[in-house]
Amino acid sequence: MYKLIIGGVVLGIIFFFVYRMYLGNERFSGQKNSTKIINNNIDLGLYKITSPKYVHFQIVNNNANDLKVEKIIPDCDCYSVVANKKLITPNDTLVVTAKYDAYPGPFLKKIHIYFENDKTPLLLFFKGKVITD
Repeated sequence: MYKLIIGGVVLGIIFFFVYRMYLGNERFSGQKNSTKIINNNIDLGLYKITSPKYVHFQIVNNNANDLKVEKIIPDCDCYSVVANKKLITPNDTLVVTAKYDAYPGPFLKKIHIYFENDKTPLLLFFKGKVITD
């Protein structure tokens, strides 16, 4: 069982680096209209289970038009996600906050953000390792 969990974490980390290598911080590299993620990979490092951790992502609308957040989907129910607004005007910034209720061991979490009229989600990642005393 433990090998399966470690294998899943390793696979998630590999996926993250491949994603980052090909797409970088820009959502649609090379397109005129784009959404720029200021910090799409946050490393919380090692920490003890004492209280929930909060992670803040910033996304800038570089489009000429408004962007409407359709839905935000976390990859598991061990954390919650909220956004500071649903409508992002041009050159405005969306702040997405995740609250992670920690479980012992390494983790890599992914948040899917869907915008209106866009089938491809924007992906945000956060990772770390929770230790017990």
